[in-house]
Amino acid sequence: TMMANVGNVMMVANESNCVAYNEILLQAFDTGVGCVSPNGYTRLLGKLFFLGDDGIYATDGSSPLLISQKVEPYIRGATKAGKRGCAAGHKGRSVFFTLGDVTKRRPDGSTEKVLKDVCIEYNITQEQWFVHTGVKAGMFATFVDTADTDRLILIPPISATNHIYTTEF
Repeated sequence: TMMANVGNVMMVANESNCVAYNEILLQAFDTGVGCVSPNGYTRLLGKLFFLGDDGIYATDGSSPLLISQKVEPYIRGATKAGKRGCAAGHKGRSVFFTLGDVTKRRPDGSTEKVLKDVCIEYNITQEQWFVHTGVKAGMFATFVDTADTDRLILIPPISATNHIYTTEF
């Protein structure tokens, strides 16, 4: 589900495992952590960020580190289909991950509320998380154009419209 370079290492993952390859050595990380979506990873400032079944991970080519403890209820409340359809992207100093619909639960396990089309944002400079709703994306793309050197667009899932939207995060 993932093949991406970070530094001088290529990270390769399926849904439950990942390895690093540096042209000499293939290093397997026996953590049971992988990237659950083909669009669920992005690179920013020398780190690779990706969605696993239980959270968002960051790596510089070494063993992945779980960074999403503060938004764990949202990731736990996302469906398996929502996670498998995750889109990841970056803009400025933030990375974004879509989770689909998320069910927030009370401590007794009952449903508190259902949030539609959730996107979680992690600002790597502030090390803070933000939760957005109403973001329906199958893919993100960051590029430079004449008006903006760090433009982020989103493409809705194929089953939705054929439109491309600019984000306003």
